[in-house]
Amino acid sequence: MKYLSYLVTLILLCSCIHWNKLVSQEPIKTIKPLVVSQDSNYKEINGDPLKVREYTLENGLRVFISPNKSAPRVQTLILVKAGSINDPEDATGLAHYLEHMLFKGNETFGTINYEKEKVEIQKIKFLFEQLKASSDSLERKNIYHQIDSISGVASQYACPNEITQMFAQIGAKGVNAYTSKEYTGYITDVPANQLENWLTIEKERFTKPVLRLFHTELEAVYEEKNITLDKADRRMNEVFMKHMFPNHNYGKQTTIGTVEHLKSPSMFAIDEYFNTYYVPNNMAVFLAGDVNPDSAFAMVQNKFGSLKSKVVPPYLYDIRHQITKPDTVHIASKEAPHLMIGFRFPGAGTKESYLVEMVDMLLNNRTAGLFDLNINQPQKAINSYCHPYILRDYTSHEMGGQPNNGQSLEELKELIFAQINLLKKGEFNEWLLEAVVNDLKKSEINSARSNRNRVSAMSSTFAKNISWEEQTTHFERLSKITKEDIVTFVNEHYHDNYVAVYRHQVDSVQNLQVEKPAITALDIPATNQSEFLLNFASKAPPQAIAPVFIKYTDEFSFSDIDSSRQLLYQKNSQDSLFSLTFVIPIGTKHNPDLSLAFSYAELCGSENLTLSQMSERWYQLGIDFSFGAAEEESYLSISGLSEHMTEGIQLMENYLENLVADSAQLLALKNKIITLRENSLTNKRHILWTGLKNYVVYRENSPYMSNLSNESVMNKSAAELLLAFNTVISQQKEVYYYGPLSENQVKKELPKTTPRSGYSHKLKDYKRLNPSAQNEIFLLDFKMQQAEILFMHKSAQFSKEQLPIITLFNEYFGGSMSSIVFQEIREKKALAYSVYSGYTRTTKKEDPHYVLAYIGTQVDKYEVAMKAMLDLLDELPYDSLKFNQAKEAIKQKYATNRIAEHQILSSYRADKKLGYDHDKRQDTFEQIENLNFADLVHFFNTYIKGSSYRIAILGDADKINLKKLADFGKVQQVNFEDIFPY
Repeated sequence: MKYLSYLVTLILLCSCIHWNKLVSQEPIKTIKPLVVSQDSNYKEINGDPLKVREYTLENGLRVFISPNKSAPRVQTLILVKAGSINDPEDATGLAHYLEHMLFKGNETFGTINYEKEKVEIQKIKFLFEQLKASSDSLERKNIYHQIDSISGVASQYACPNEITQMFAQIGAKGVNAYTSKEYTGYITDVPANQLENWLTIEKERFTKPVLRLFHTELEAVYEEKNITLDKADRRMNEVFMKHMFPNHNYGKQTTIGTVEHLKSPSMFAIDEYFNTYYVPNNMAVFLAGDVNPDSAFAMVQNKFGSLKSKVVPPYLYDIRHQITKPDTVHIASKEAPHLMIGFRFPGAGTKESYLVEMVDMLLNNRTAGLFDLNINQPQKAINSYCHPYILRDYTSHEMGGQPNNGQSLEELKELIFAQINLLKKGEFNEWLLEAVVNDLKKSEINSARSNRNRVSAMSSTFAKNISWEEQTTHFERLSKITKEDIVTFVNEHYHDNYVAVYRHQVDSVQNLQVEKPAITALDIPATNQSEFLLNFASKAPPQAIAPVFIKYTDEFSFSDIDSSRQLLYQKNSQDSLFSLTFVIPIGTKHNPDLSLAFSYAELCGSENLTLSQMSERWYQLGIDFSFGAAEEESYLSISGLSEHMTEGIQLMENYLENLVADSAQLLALKNKIITLRENSLTNKRHILWTGLKNYVVYRENSPYMSNLSNESVMNKSAAELLLAFNTVISQQKEVYYYGPLSENQVKKELPKTTPRSGYSHKLKDYKRLNPSAQNEIFLLDFKMQQAEILFMHKSAQFSKEQLPIITLFNEYFGGSMSSIVFQEIREKKALAYSVYSGYTRTTKKEDPHYVLAYIGTQVDKYEVAMKAMLDLLDELPYDSLKFNQAKEAIKQKYATNRIAEHQILSSYRADKKLGYDHDKRQDTFEQIENLNFADLVHFFNTYIKGSSYRIAILGDADKINLKKLADFGKVQQVNFEDIFPY
């Protein structure tokens, strides 16, 4: 009977899949396929702008390669088509935890003696099974004590972070991994000459991985879970997914897993998951960059061709489930009110997914969508948004926003539904359909400049079971959609079949927490290094790649536009896009009113065009127009399709010369600013990195505290704000152009301007606090699961001579997963999920450096974590292998990094502010080889050792022992009134 039942299920599944293909995957219109160039080893689509080649190994492993010679580097990704939907229902979070464990090594690296280590690891595996089976709290505590004890024995054989050390040695950057609903990815950016070494490392990673250092990494996952419990948006999204997909693991399971499952993991289940899903026919390798596709494929085949394929079990779900009526959920949060609405459709590659994409852009495209014109620009809400979430089995069209002060979430919902009703009635411009496709094409041109974006595009299609051939016809399919198609689709599919989550703001919410188990810090011998790592480190390096540094005077030209402005011109030889930026050396440090003035000007129409008409015109032209005020300068910028630059400049001139005050918009803006300020006081990132950080650096005399008070905001008139805006934008000094036109053509198109007189250029001086004699601690009480701790020490002024040693120190000490700080505090002691430290770089030659460190940890570990960080900041550990790896990493990164053509002007501006007239990377590259560890010690002893710190702590004061905190320095509790000017 069991097998008969299975057979019936399989037949039903096949029937469902067949029905889905017949009904849901019907094309929008018949699309003539592009010609496929079929070689014996690969296929390539003629006309594909990314020139993707797709190979398939005999074992089923797919390989996608997009050549791009812009820099001698390769963005890599290995993707496994398995994610949290494949977790067993009694072991959620398993896929994500496996992702963490695949940084721990295998039977060959990550250990000094696997034969002895595996005996202890096997004991730990069985103990975790006992833990999972027990519900008695005392018994569980005793079992965990045994796990902790044996883990200490096993750790004596462990070599932490060897994989990241090897990645560092080959000059890799961006080493990371991620787990989603449907897939898990392992991503790295490597020098082109290190591709084979990268494959050697990755082959080892996916061959017989070992779950070593398991319980300390579990602690890191606990931390990650607690971080999500502190994030209202993450919690809200989990509730939304649960109701949107009650029949599918998209909603029934979370990626990180439940608290209960995290407390009782099964190492055997993780092994089984790896053996089931991490098989070549369920994986793909993606490469984008400076590669010869055939050679690269041969390397992949050599390393991964021996892996054995297996049948991968399909994920089954009830395809018959429908949402037929509103499903409304109310939740509470300390953070700002928020509304989230969703409609559900079939998944990727179906006709519905294409239609949803077009509907989404008609509603919200940042400029001329119905949400933009009818809600966001007239400020009828704090914001509104929508986006499609296209997955393999389903697509959800998600929309929502934040209400104005005094506006209910229900009223916001009605505003959103009113825009959908306009689509139902066909009350939108038909030209928007073509403009949307052109906008998406423009975004794709921009995106293709990045190898990471190329990899993302290729991997997304693979993960969603879409062929690359279909992906290359994406825009053609969208362009076939008519206004009639849209009206029919919206009327048929957007009605009462939605999920709505209402997040209400309350003063206090008690969240769940994963409690910290009793873990003894691991005392892993510092000398532990695997034979594999030592052999890898001693390998002869591949033929070096010669660095290329920018000679700025060869890349662009300087010329006068008129008596007050200078043009910096650079030719775009890559594509048809342009950017034109007008820089004004006046910012909010000159006049605090400018932030409000620029925000207000953005909401005004002109004498000839309303704001909505102007927005629609920008969108028709395929041009983005923006402006803003920073601390020391302001800017105007237009960019987009070069063929429409002339019209764009004329439209900008018309706007700037004919601004019309709008009192209703100003009042709405003032109320919005005050509401956003109130909302920001519930955002822990804003509180720490804006409020507390400024307080630590300046105390009360900070640029942030000089912002207008709420009363001052309300008292500003439209006339004085527009006067300030118009006066400032007339003070243009530099114009930066990057595009395909000639320099003379650009000059002819530039608008004329006459600087207005009577404007003060005086820059207000903000004094940074000098170091005090002892540590000072500033504690802000904020109810959260974690404690976030920021250490800062004001150090020396910027010096060109110090830049190479600073670069080396940061790479060695706290700049990556292979660094000293990460290994000592997270890897060995499991004291924090997020931790880093370094000697900050400045952006201006007048500014000082800071010694900076950050710890994000559970509040019950703050004391031990702080001590561990301060110990490292007072005594620099010596690791000769790590030091040599740090030097090699820097040399390879500098030799293989290239400043992309479209980034040269911004690089020049950044270097100029530091006093360089050349590419500053050259100085570091030429000096790094001659630096030794004694130089690093001298730098450390001179600028870091023995320093006192101002330490900002954001956390629950009820859980922090003030007497123990006082052991670290003078403690002061601060209030929100001390750090925010409103």
